[in-house]
Amino acid sequence: MAVLSSWLATVCWNEASQRLPSTLAEQFIDFETLAALAYAYLLRGTWPDALTLGGIALLVTGVVAALRVRPQPVEPAARE
Repeated sequence: MAVLSSWLATVCWNEASQRLPSTLAEQFIDFETLAALAYAYLLRGTWPDALTLGGIALLVTGVVAALRVRPQPVEPAARE
């Protein structure tokens, strides 16, 4: 069951990452990490320590900062 689930997840990830812009796909990797952390600490029934909470805050801050960046259109070169 685990091998089949892992294989199916890999196929889905490959399909999704080919259809999304690379900047959006990279944010999914970050949120996958956050979901894994949340699940692990929920399963343990504990809260993360201060260092882990700091890392989570930095990860979320990086994603929010990346979302705020807008690509600038490239102006065509002026002909002389």
